[in-house]
Amino acid sequence: MNDYVLITDSTIDLPVKILETLNIEVIPMTFVMQEKVFVDGSMEAKDFYSNLRNKIVPTTSQISPSVYVEQFSKFAKEGKDILYVCFSSGLSGTYNSALIAAKDVMKAYPECKIVVVDSLCASIGEGVLVYEMALKKNNGATLEELADWAEKNKLNICHLFVVDDLKHLQRGGRISKSVALVGSMMNIKPVLIVDSFGKLKLVEKVRGKSKAADYMISQIEKHAKDVHLQTLYIVHGDCEEEAKDFANKIKEKLKVKNFVISNIGSMIGAHVGPGTLAVVFFGDKR
Repeated sequence: MNDYVLITDSTIDLPVKILETLNIEVIPMTFVMQEKVFVDGSMEAKDFYSNLRNKIVPTTSQISPSVYVEQFSKFAKEGKDILYVCFSSGLSGTYNSALIAAKDVMKAYPECKIVVVDSLCASIGEGVLVYEMALKKNNGATLEELADWAEKNKLNICHLFVVDDLKHLQRGGRISKSVALVGSMMNIKPVLIVDSFGKLKLVEKVRGKSKAADYMISQIEKHAKDVHLQTLYIVHGDCEEEAKDFANKIKEKLKVKNFVISNIGSMIGAHVGPGTLAVVFFGDKR
């Protein structure tokens, strides 16, 4: 049995320290801003979101099969198998690109096994899935065991988020124009989830971010498994104080002790915009 490597992409929005500690390989994505190409993570979050606020719009692209072939081949040459966890197929074509590349690399290296897992998650939701997988890998789980665990548990990773301006999601084709119009009326803030198909779904419309936070807390209380024992993951689009206040609200209401708070990276940030607030937890269903 070959040794194997756990790989993912840079949409996971996990803090760099966690990635380094658990030896998680990350394939970086790129975006274009003002005709310059940037690798995801190379621009400071403050600068990136400042550009968005100044109407400087970035262009993102999915990872191409050729990039996957290059990355997968690097490990295949070392005699390692590969378990790749990718951004939701409901939001990007990266899953299909990875499958094409995996087939080509396994043809070139018949001894190499490559398994591609469609996370059906986004941002820190994908990050949580990969984080839990990395812990299990480091505790001795085989590639097959880990892939099986991911398939059985990924839909228990629940995402809730609210954005300040839905135009970013509409521009990227993630939501319809009619849904985007809701966000511009009378300070109405739509709360969205990533559904069981890995797509974005509007679940509630409230007036103001504070009520949006209250609604999200009510859903955590309703659906989370042993929430007081969990680590909850909060990510934000350059609104750290809001994220901290949100964590304190959850702590008071639900007695949660452990939180990870981090920035939403450039690839996701380009589509949700500044002021976005999201929380991820393990629940009974999406």
